[in-house]
Amino acid sequence: MKLIANYILNSFQNSNKKHLLITGSKHVGKTTVLNFLLENKTYPGITTKLEEGKCVYLYENNTDHKAMIGLFKNDANNFGQPMQTVKDGFIDLGIPALKRALDSNSEWVTIDEIGFLESQELEFQKQILDIMDKKHVMAVVRLQETPFIHELKTRDDVYVVNLNEISHRFGCIIMASGQSKRYGSNKLLEKLLDKTLIEHVISLLDDELFYEKATLEASVVDEVVNLLKIKYNDSIGSAYTCIN
Repeated sequence: MKLIANYILNSFQNSNKKHLLITGSKHVGKTTVLNFLLENKTYPGITTKLEEGKCVYLYENNTDHKAMIGLFKNDANNFGQPMQTVKDGFIDLGIPALKRALDSNSEWVTIDEIGFLESQELEFQKQILDIMDKKHVMAVVRLQETPFIHELKTRDDVYVVNLNEISHRFGCIIMASGQSKRYGSNKLLEKLLDKTLIEHVISLLDDELFYEKATLEASVVDEVVNLLKIKYNDSIGSAYTCIN
């Protein structure tokens, strides 16, 4: 997941977008990727947690405040939906928590996650949009189409990552890490015949087979990146993700 998170971060930065939305199927690792991106730091915002078969709680980040926003109740009055929205949770905590996040000194606000429970909570939606107008938002979004989720995903300032689709973007992975302590100097830059070891590896990359992406984990990023720039005519920015 760290590899995917670094790829997402690089792509997001290159997009020059203001906000990052992470989506994908259930259990695909959306929250795990978010935590990697945040380096396990906690920013102002909200987080939801499911108690399987019981309810959904909303938590305000950096506090012990929580409120129920969803309750499993499969009956005729709930229009076939297994989860019933608990409006008081949005009124008592969700909206105030987002207002406090907006008033905070942090440039970033995190939301994990946005789904169908928010569909009818117009004041809660408005608060999210207000935050997006004034701050940067990194959010997890359920892989489903509601009018509000569609509105968020189609904003011009939003970069959307679907984890279901991301794996095919990696053409190959070059493992080039290590500190070479026993060797005494970096083996990647040692010459074998007419080229360094890492140049031999790079020369084996088939442009047709690996035309989309190559991901590089390197202990000497600057030197290796320069070699890749030479091979690919300085187009490394769109072709490689480097993890140091």
